[in-house]
Amino acid sequence: MDTSSSTLLQRVSRSFRIIGNALGISSARYATHSEVSSYLHQHLECVAADLNWPAWSPRWLGVSSTGSLLFRLESIECPSKCIAIGRYASHTSMSSGVAEPSLPRILLNPAAGIERESRVYQSLAHHGLTPRLLFADTCCLVNEYVDAERLSDVLRRDPEQIWLWLPKVLDAISAMHRFNEHHLDLNCGNILVQPTSGLVRFVDFEYEVSPEIELPQSQSFDYVRFLHGVLKRRRGEKAIQRDPTRFLQVCRTHIPSEIRRRAMTFPAAVLGRTLRYSTIFET
Repeated sequence: MDTSSSTLLQRVSRSFRIIGNALGISSARYATHSEVSSYLHQHLECVAADLNWPAWSPRWLGVSSTGSLLFRLESIECPSKCIAIGRYASHTSMSSGVAEPSLPRILLNPAAGIERESRVYQSLAHHGLTPRLLFADTCCLVNEYVDAERLSDVLRRDPEQIWLWLPKVLDAISAMHRFNEHHLDLNCGNILVQPTSGLVRFVDFEYEVSPEIELPQSQSFDYVRFLHGVLKRRRGEKAIQRDPTRFLQVCRTHIPSEIRRRAMTFPAAVLGRTLRYSTIFET
């Protein structure tokens, strides 16, 4: 193993320990890169054959918020060519998840996060709202590579793009809810967009609702969380500040009135930056 790979492995292992301690699973055993690589080659053989993949190898991307090891599968002959994206439950855990006192959601443990994301992808992919699931079991999922950008990167380059993507994302959230799914972590980094086609897809379903929250409230939270994200300084804030009336009009047009009414029941800690434009939620 070269120096850079060794350093990355040390950083990933340290991140695993930090997240494991937060989840109360400090004694968990963490998988190594070689173990995960061996697992992938063993279990993806049929998928690779069915989809006619070229020879491939995993490239490690880091650690998710739950502690899952993130990777992309790349062509060995053309390393810049991504074939698929996935996550592996990097440790075993009996933890049921971690509640966030100020937010109506629970951060799932790695295996539970993979199970939820697999189920949601199966439900929403054929509606064009998530990537297509290629493989899943109790510790790993692999989905198709989507040639798109994270909305956070798009807005960081050009905040004025908010006017193109704000109505499209709000409509995509409404579509997701029509199929009885919710996200709970709709920051701009978990939204993929493709300017040429107008595609919007959601990724990283690693949260579940708190037991005391009903489904309609979780749907309201998706809108609140998304708007809280686009109002960040390095996202759409500057463009919105130049035309707040337009922002309010788009939101009131594309967010159902019943959803807006329920959002008003959230405390200030949940509403976050949207409090600056609280008339969004008036019915």
